Amino acid sequence: MLYHIFATTEMDNPMIVIMGQTEYTNAGNARDGALTEIHSLLTNDLLLPETRPIATIIYQTRDTYTNPVQARIISTDAGDDFID
Repeated sequence: MLYHIFATTEMDNPMIVIMGQTEYTNAGNARDGALTEIHSLLTNDLLLPETRPIATIIYQTRDTYTNPVQARIISTDAGDDFID
């Protein structure tokens, strides 16, 4: 699952995070999918024109993870902490 971070011009909420809509089978597919999801968010009039993408984070989920959300942030297939 992807989470996209955007900068806004809002004084009280200068950063927002939008959850992606697709599940990916591996980090490489998630990295490729990030560009598609960001493009879709920017072109469907969901965001204000002043909103700019900053980064995308990949979350991996598993039933065996013991934290409350059963997820963790993982590196991209290129070893980066986020997708720029």
